[in-house]
Order: sequence, then C-alpha cells, then structure tokens
Amino acid sequence: MSEYESRLDQELQSILHSQRIAALGTLQSDGKPYVSMVPFAIEGESGRVVLQVATLAPHADHMRYDPRVSLLVMSGEQADIAPGSQPRLTLEGRAEFLQSGSADWQRCRAAFHERYPDSGPLSAMLEFDFVALSLAVARQVSGFGATRSLPGDAVQPLLAA
Repeated sequence: MSEYESRLDQELQSILHSQRIAALGTLQSDGKPYVSMVPFAIEGESGRVVLQVATLAPHADHMRYDPRVSLLVMSGEQADIAPGSQPRLTLEGRAEFLQSGSADWQRCRAAFHERYPDSGPLSAMLEFDFVALSLAVARQVSGFGATRSLPGDAVQPLLAA
C-alpha cells in the first residue's frame, strides 16, 4: 500500500468515525429520488454501515421497495477549502433490513446504541428497524486531485479496522 493510499484510508475512516449524520438517497416507487437525513453507525466486526429507521419513515418504505441506496457523509465544512474540495464520501449499495433478534441485528443494534446512547429509550417507545448497508462502491474526495473509487469489498475491512 502506498503512502497516498494509506493517507486516504485514514481520511476515509476519520470521516465515517467522526461524523454521525449522513444524507441518504433512496428511490420512491415511481422512480423519483428522495433524500433524507439519517444517523448512522459502523458495526466493527463486519465493517457494515448501520441505520436505525422508523418503520413509518418514507425512506424505510423506499428501501423495502427498492434496496438500492446512496449515502453521503461529509466532514465539517472547512472555510479555507473550496466547496468542491471539501472532504466527503459517497457510499453506494443495498439496504438489508435485519431480522429482529438475529445475531446480525444484535451486533448492529449494539453498535448503533454505543454511538447513540440516548437512542435506547426512543427505540423502546417507537417502532424502528435496523438496516445494514452492503456496499458496492465508495467514492472518496479528500481534496483537489485526491479522489478515488473503491469497491465495497475494499471498504469493509477499513470500517472493521
């Protein structure tokens, strides 16, 4: 691995571990795009991105209809960096609703509640599903000329690290 790849790997991990909110792109049943804000966590054992979604949320229905999703995670805006060079990561993949009580569900639930300790009581009052993203590709921008695309199977080990 080159020093350049190592630096980009570290920046990819930093964005995903320092940011807690993402823009989720889903497709409505009529094919129209829909974007919503979602909190996310990383399940370290499998290196999967985890969402907790309210069962009645529009994006939950969209993911049940068509599991193809895109997730945009951005670092905090830096005034000294041009808007087009702001560090960000776009993840594309498929949403998988986890079976309540399964081993995957338990690991992903634990990762989410570890990142959002106050989410437990809310989860008990409202109906939520845990959704794990199976990544197909990641597009990373870490500054002008510092961009790359990675296959999903190359990103998961970085998230599990």
